[in-house]
Amino acid sequence: MAIVGLRAGIDYSTPNPLMLQPRIDGISGNVHYVKLTTDADYNTFYALHQQGYPDGSLAIYNTITAAVAAIGSHDWLYLFPGSYPENVVVTADYITMIGIVVGRYGWPDIDPATGTALSVTGQGFAAKHMRFYSADSDVVVQNANGFRYKKCVFDGDTGMASTELLLRLVPHATNTKKTASEGRISNCDLRLSNGSGIGFQHGLSTGAGVGP
Repeated sequence: MAIVGLRAGIDYSTPNPLMLQPRIDGISGNVHYVKLTTDADYNTFYALHQQGYPDGSLAIYNTITAAVAAIGSHDWLYLFPGSYPENVVVTADYITMIGIVVGRYGWPDIDPATGTALSVTGQGFAAKHMRFYSADSDVVVQNANGFRYKKCVFDGDTGMASTELLLRLVPHATNTKKTASEGRISNCDLRLSNGSGIGFQHGLSTGAGVGP
């Protein structure tokens, strides 16, 4: 039986290298998946994963929080579409977070009930095809350098204060090497009902970049 996976129209009834080996050859880091257990095809996907990687070298997690707690520097994190009501904190360096998109609106959403969706203190973080949402706080807080957000959606809501932001670039309070600088934001959607878009917060670091 064909199931919904990384690409529409592919039969995943047998292990497929497009599903089980999505990273580029020669690039360092391990591959990890995040997939909701409520997905209709979860059990089939998990079984195929076990066939392709019986040694467990490619992991599947059910929450983003569990995945980021286990991953290491230079790892790749692929998220299946769905709603992830979590406050995610990324501390490892050079993490790549990629959303698997189905159709136009089948994105993975990080949408906690309250608080910031994503906080990043790891250097060299990259995100693509992700949606970040907060009802009442900064949506994303970026402390570290060398970041990239591409084709992501930043969503706010009416519960945000006027001083809160969709993306706050702020130097780390104690680590002077992390100045929220040298980043790139491209082809992203910014949507809000209150608050503001992208902002730099100065004065928390004695380093360079957006600090004093």
